[in-house]
Amino acid sequence: MAFQSASFSFVLLFTLLFLFNFTFASSTDSVSHKQIKAICGQTQNPDFCITSLEGYLGDEKANLNKLGIVSILLATSQARLNKYVVEQLIQTMVNLDPTTKTHLEKCQVDYDVTLDKLQSAYRLSDKKDYKGMVKFVYDADMMTNACTIECMQLQDSLSPWKEENQKMVWLNNIALVILGMLKK
Repeated sequence: MAFQSASFSFVLLFTLLFLFNFTFASSTDSVSHKQIKAICGQTQNPDFCITSLEGYLGDEKANLNKLGIVSILLATSQARLNKYVVEQLIQTMVNLDPTTKTHLEKCQVDYDVTLDKLQSAYRLSDKKDYKGMVKFVYDADMMTNACTIECMQLQDSLSPWKEENQKMVWLNNIALVILGMLKK
């Protein structure tokens, strides 16, 4: 049930991102499908990257700067979803053993920090402070990786949560690759 509500929230945010795309689309120096594939080829999961970026963009064009912003927004959306899901797991799992609860609570703290760092990175996008953006996304990625370590300790019944956490790792990686290109 928590995943259904969280999925709805993710779809809603994706819709808002789509509307953002129409408002701020730029045709100059647009990145082609071939370039997106090349960018995504540098990430941990190229197929996930292509699906995420092209799923967001649709037929619209974006320049590299906009792709950087989109990658942060996608990561922020996933961080919000994951934070919500872990909160729901802690609140609703009746027979949650103390060790599992501790791991989930640590992930909850990690996602509070992750979300704050990604929001800070987004705030720097107006200034095109790519160095600062990379630092914040890197910090967010470190917190997500800390949660990944916690996830290794979780029981198999929490596999869907582990999958959501893995998406967060991939989205942070996508943002770091794109922002790294912009930083040059």
